[in-house]
Amino acid sequence: MRTWRKNNKCQDCGISIDHGARKYCRQCYLKKHVNGKENSHYKNGATLIQHYCKECSNQISLSGFGKTGICRDCASKKRTGENSSNWKGGVTKKQYYCKECNEKIGIQSALRGSGLCRSCGKTGERNHYWKAGRKRIQKYCKDCNKPISYASIRCKSCAKKGAGSPAWRGGVTTLYKRIRELTEYFQWRSDIFKRDNWTCQTCNKKSEADIIAHHIKPFSELLQEFLKEHSQYSTFEDKAILTRLAKKWKPFWEAEGITLCKKCHELTENYGWKQFNIIREAEKIMQEA
Repeated sequence: MRTWRKNNKCQDCGISIDHGARKYCRQCYLKKHVNGKENSHYKNGATLIQHYCKECSNQISLSGFGKTGICRDCASKKRTGENSSNWKGGVTKKQYYCKECNEKIGIQSALRGSGLCRSCGKTGERNHYWKAGRKRIQKYCKDCNKPISYASIRCKSCAKKGAGSPAWRGGVTTLYKRIRELTEYFQWRSDIFKRDNWTCQTCNKKSEADIIAHHIKPFSELLQEFLKEHSQYSTFEDKAILTRLAKKWKPFWEAEGITLCKKCHELTENYGWKQFNIIREAEKIMQEA
């Protein structure tokens, strides 16, 4: 770093200099640093001469002219194509196509690979999941005729219906709904609502929409007793016969009931999934016995 010197003098003529960081006055500095031939670094005016490319005649710098005499564009052209040291007869510029579908492919798959595109290279016997043509055989669902895979027999939706469902109980669910949709069942509900004046018997909430006729003895137990009496009929094939018999079976329509609102109904012991668990436990006890 330059140091600031007070009362500095020119090293040649001894005149005092105002700028303390300089060694020479202005006149001595111009004598030592002159332009042109008087300068010690003069090189026959090479920096003033305009130089041009030998091939395209574009103006280039002195450094570029001294090395090759051509511009950068002309030098890159000489390094590409047939002038390149890695030239292989224009193989990379050539377009290659798949042998089967005529789609464009790369040079590696064309020269070193199978000559096929990705989709054609994984079809038929070339696929590692190939199983002697079985994959091409189209199978259909037995119930709805939807196209399915080779290993399955039914589609996913049909496989979980009826006896294929893990919750299958011999068609009891549809019979359960049919009995609850009878006119006798709606009459039984309305009689209970009229008797209790459309009022919840637990919280005394009065409403005509938010109330339910709750069975004191669970409806599922009544249904099991009904099926035991008519065990000669199938719950799946003889649904129509069982619904006609249910109309005349008095325990369905003389069962004790009570009016409850939805919240109070959910708190009962035989509500929904609670009753389902009770039935499951009873079945387990029967199997163990």
